[in-house]
Amino acid sequence: MKIKLAAAAIALATAASMSTSASALSLGLDTGWQPFSFGDVGSSWSDDFTFTIAGPAYFAVTDAYCAGDQFAFAVNGTNIGNTSVPFYDGTCDDGTTRTTDPAFAYSSSLWSHGEIMLGAGTYTITGTTVLSPFGSGGAFAQLSSRSLGGPGIGAVPVPAAGVLLLTAFGGFAALRRRKTA
Repeated sequence: MKIKLAAAAIALATAASMSTSASALSLGLDTGWQPFSFGDVGSSWSDDFTFTIAGPAYFAVTDAYCAGDQFAFAVNGTNIGNTSVPFYDGTCDDGTTRTTDPAFAYSSSLWSHGEIMLGAGTYTITGTTVLSPFGSGGAFAQLSSRSLGGPGIGAVPVPAAGVLLLTAFGGFAALRRRKTA
């Protein structure tokens, strides 16, 4: 009986923790905009975006639907910064401050958006809601081989593989100096 209760408690705790965490979504290079949702201020995005790239790429994010939301995001656990400051006039009018087209929203100053250039490596990008006049909403993210021309957001830390590579080059340089001396 005690074993069954303990197993049930563990299963319940696991289910509860899974329901409050974001799902991991593998993001492909040049596969287009991927939708995600978000809650009120301080809430995490519904999805964490994970990917590995062999060369430079741009991660872009844009609010969509009703203009007025803004996001902060982190790359591999390091807070990078916020998307642009959105326009908000207290409405959500079709054709003016409402769109379902992420490319249109990204190109407009009404919707919050931004991009960051990433070097080769493995990444997990997470986000939180900074502004949300409607208490929740939808947005889009994309990984592209070219810049979308949006405002740049912060600087990205070098992935662990890059640090190891730089350390190896430093070691080789020290060995070379030692042999010539």
